[in-house]
Amino acid sequence: RWEGEVTGRISCTGVPEELYSIPLSRELYRLLSANRFIRVVSTEDFMAVLKGRRDVYMNISFHETVRRAGEEGAFIVVAEHLNNTSRFLKASELVNLTGIHITSDRRGNRYLSYFADAHKGFLTLYNKFDVTDFSRRYALRLKENLAGRGMKANSWHFGAVPDDRFCYFVDFPISVIYESGFISNPEDEAFLSDPENQRMIAGAQYESLMDTMKDVF
Repeated sequence: RWEGEVTGRISCTGVPEELYSIPLSRELYRLLSANRFIRVVSTEDFMAVLKGRRDVYMNISFHETVRRAGEEGAFIVVAEHLNNTSRFLKASELVNLTGIHITSDRRGNRYLSYFADAHKGFLTLYNKFDVTDFSRRYALRLKENLAGRGMKANSWHFGAVPDDRFCYFVDFPISVIYESGFISNPEDEAFLSDPENQRMIAGAQYESLMDTMKDVF
């Protein structure tokens, strides 16, 4: 089973995160692998996913990712994800919309609730402990790039979020986690389901990486 099914990272239409993270990863891989100066490294089964040879893979921990990146002498670690926040259970399905909704408690009892906030928009988590400042500058460049293409940033640090949670890539300073939208938000999910938008997002990720490398190094 995909990890999204196991951990509850399900969109508002009931599909797991991987339905969106895999196409984005494949498109980014296509751009990276076409550059003769770049070598992309991952687990054997996920490389097969990136190349379109399979659709499932075994998940590995952030710690294992960092260990493998160190062994390969990698420059940067990137993780392709989609955000998911479902603060309540609507009577019909998981949603993330403002307004008055019929919601239900854990026992299935239904009641009316008003929700003033809806989580939507992209953000990039960057390693706060990157002393080169590459990760932060890359996240900011990507935010500008995506915003310039008409996408809206999440209100959390306006789309570029310093990550100081030690469970992620703290031991590999140059690292980022893409969160290209909230699949729990119907507007974001509809946008992310368009292959043309997927290509646009991956293109921005790639171009921002190349531009930041030129700026910093």
